[in-house]
Amino acid sequence: RNFAGSQRNRWTCDTDTSLPTDIMEKKIKIPRSFKLLEEYDYAVGKENKTKITGQHKGLINYGLMDYTRESKDPLGSWRGIIIGIQGKQSGELLYNFEVTIPNNYPDTPPIVRIKG
Repeated sequence: RNFAGSQRNRWTCDTDTSLPTDIMEKKIKIPRSFKLLEEYDYAVGKENKTKITGQHKGLINYGLMDYTRESKDPLGSWRGIIIGIQGKQSGELLYNFEVTIPNNYPDTPPIVRIKG
């Protein structure tokens, strides 16, 4: 291939580089660690990111479990807390939960356990 040499067109080439349709239609799989790091950014509010909005804002908190040297997967264990709906009978309750992320996430969903 002969790539154009000018600075303006340095990313273009003079041959057709289009991919076959069957390749273009395949979805790109985002690695597990990338998805979990993005979720962590949401959990800590990095750059004011959050997935918890509206009436639920301030009533749900989650993040990574404390990391120890024995932990084989620091991104694989999460915990959180949900405060019950305010003004309702459940509003005085706190729901603790733990989330375990399988190695083949996102193909396999996380396991969520409500703790007593």
